[in-house]
Amino acid sequence: MEVTLLRSIVFTITFLIAIPQHDGFARNPQQTPDAQSSILQVKSETVRVRLLDAFSGKIISNSDVEVSSDNGIRCIQAPCPTNNKQWRGKSDANAYVVVPTNILQQNTSISTPAYGGGTDLISGSEKRDIDGTWVVELIPNHTFDSSGPYLHRLKLVDAKSNRPLMNTKVRVSFDEGESFEGRTNSLGYIFFPVAKAKGKDGWVVVSGYGRTKINWGWVNYKMKLEKQ
Repeated sequence: MEVTLLRSIVFTITFLIAIPQHDGFARNPQQTPDAQSSILQVKSETVRVRLLDAFSGKIISNSDVEVSSDNGIRCIQAPCPTNNKQWRGKSDANAYVVVPTNILQQNTSISTPAYGGGTDLISGSEKRDIDGTWVVELIPNHTFDSSGPYLHRLKLVDAKSNRPLMNTKVRVSFDEGESFEGRTNSLGYIFFPVAKAKGKDGWVVVSGYGRTKINWGWVNYKMKLEKQ
């Protein structure tokens, strides 16, 4: 009996040694143990952010930058402890700006003189570089001011990979408006005149993907397309 028990122990030890060891997360080439879903989770005193032009796909370098934030509290009457904060800095030649994390709150927007719409830094930023850099795509003034036609925007991404559909031919149509055909840019955005967006429903058609209804409530106008 002792011999049988000893053999069982040896077998169990051998079996455990043969099992591949894991770090507690699924092995995915695009996932790391320190993956962060929100810039609010950054623990260091500063965070590096890179600014991109959502319309052209180009970097926004050597530009004054303003970050404004509050804690999300809204009141009917004063005083209201919203904890408003502001910070100003400047992007470098490669469009990087180092932002102190103590400025980041529930509601945080980032803007520059040429991109004054106030892009949401919390929901609108993504961690893309292994060195801890976050990327945010700003909307240029000329897409919504009086200098030209007011433009809608959509960012198209593959639902499975969550990667943008870059330089992809797109058809956008509306129930009571004109259809629009064009291509996404290097960031996956397509812009089109608001005048064409007439009717209750709009649809996006991309070859290889199912016809997708536009939901204007999606964060940062991002649309996830499912492959057929």
